[in-house]
Amino acid sequence: MRRSLLVFAGILAVALLTVSASSQTCSKLTATGTGKPGTELTFALTGADKEALAVIMVSPKVGKTVLKIGPLGTLTLGLAKPTIPIFIGKTDEKGNAKAIVKLPQWNFPQIALNAQAFTAVFSLKPPGPPKLTFCTSNVAKFTIGG
Repeated sequence: MRRSLLVFAGILAVALLTVSASSQTCSKLTATGTGKPGTELTFALTGADKEALAVIMVSPKVGKTVLKIGPLGTLTLGLAKPTIPIFIGKTDEKGNAKAIVKLPQWNFPQIALNAQAFTAVFSLKPPGPPKLTFCTSNVAKFTIGG
């Protein structure tokens, strides 16, 4: 059972690498830190689904993209392609999670970016088909480099 959940999570992660955009929110994402080379950025997700897979997508542009995952569900994000995922892991019993990203020490130009988090919950309630439910966050702006 655990192995099939891991395989499913891997398939979901690959599918989500092609994602971009969302407008409905049910959680809050904050990005803190200076973004200067050699420092850390902290992404804090609050109010998301409890004990769910959490991912942050990062993009230079906002926009709207809809990802249909067959009969399992649809995810809509508020970011335009290209996107880069940052896997947070699992949210806690309150629906909170945190990711800390260490920026490289070398100098690079300042870049404005946007981040949006989402959680995915898999449910199987017979007689209906399996389903994924998503909870998306706001889009948080941050900069790196400089």
